[in-house]
Amino acid sequence: MPAHHPAHHPAPAAAPATVRRVTGPHDGPDPHAWVAPLIGTVLLLPVAAVIAGMALLTQLGCISCDTAEFARFEESYTFAVVLCGAVLAGAGALLVWSWVLPGRRLLRRRRVVLAIGAPVLAATCYPLFTALVAWP
Repeated sequence: MPAHHPAHHPAPAAAPATVRRVTGPHDGPDPHAWVAPLIGTVLLLPVAAVIAGMALLTQLGCISCDTAEFARFEESYTFAVVLCGAVLAGAGALLVWSWVLPGRRLLRRRRVVLAIGAPVLAATCYPLFTALVAWP
């Protein structure tokens, strides 16, 4: 009979470590998790619609321009519209992010910042747009 040698026998498998989530009075389901994203949605939709409408109507401001002015205006206008569209898309992404965050109390502050940040970011689009367009 062979001698028992520790090198011939594998060590018993260690029990998996139990991960315990620490919960407290500030963690748990947030019954009002929908409020901030709803406010952000109600604010963002009209702000984005007004900004997009004003940006699209701005093109009418150069109807009586000569060819050189129109070319300069059109180039800057196209860049400003694309940039404004990207900013509005970013605002929409912030709003979607505020909706999809888990409804936990610990995430309430983050949800509020994202939801209110969306219309604020969208509102910065129009001053940025007017600064970028080469007006005739």
